[in-house]
Amino acid sequence: MSEMKTILVWKKLILEKRRITTSGRIKELAVKMDKNGIRTIRYLQEHGYLIRVLRGFYYVKTPDEREGGYLEHSIYEIVAMALKEKGVGRWYFGLETALKLNNMTHEYYATIYVITDSFETTKIIKIQNYDFRFLKWAGHHFEFGISRKGTLRYSDNEKTVLDIAYQTYRRNSGSNHSLNTIKEYSGLLDIAKLKKYLKRYPVRFQRFSEGII
Repeated sequence: MSEMKTILVWKKLILEKRRITTSGRIKELAVKMDKNGIRTIRYLQEHGYLIRVLRGFYYVKTPDEREGGYLEHSIYEIVAMALKEKGVGRWYFGLETALKLNNMTHEYYATIYVITDSFETTKIIKIQNYDFRFLKWAGHHFEFGISRKGTLRYSDNEKTVLDIAYQTYRRNSGSNHSLNTIKEYSGLLDIAKLKKYLKRYPVRFQRFSEGII
């Protein structure tokens, strides 16, 4: 009977037709069933009814997903839905992750990078066995060069290589290594667009990059 009440919480979530729910909503439903909210969340996670996406935000599996052992949405789509539910308005998949999404490389990168204007993690977090890192960047980074495909947002070719170069530039105090990405992918870039985008970055980085762009 106790487990049936816990599963009934999940069934209520299914009836609400919200693929992303919050810990607050789960606890609210659990209390109505005379169940402990934290234990309910733990049980539903451990038995494959919920997937923890972000802190306090969960993906609700449908009966078909749970029984069939698959997910209707990609991990990218699930994170996009969670960010929307969390109220993160400006974000995109960037850096090496965008290289993959733009089909610019076949190289494997272990970490999936998400750039936002309001949310960050201090270290890598696990979401469905994938490594994610959320980086908080200044607002002007979200005003250009972002492609959209369904619910996904990711930097286009030119913005991707500039973001990688700029991040490397900042981390390595202006090392020439910072420009390797631009050189490596130059054949896949619109140089006019690259020059236009470069003007949106700090002046020091612009001057540093002028020699190869």
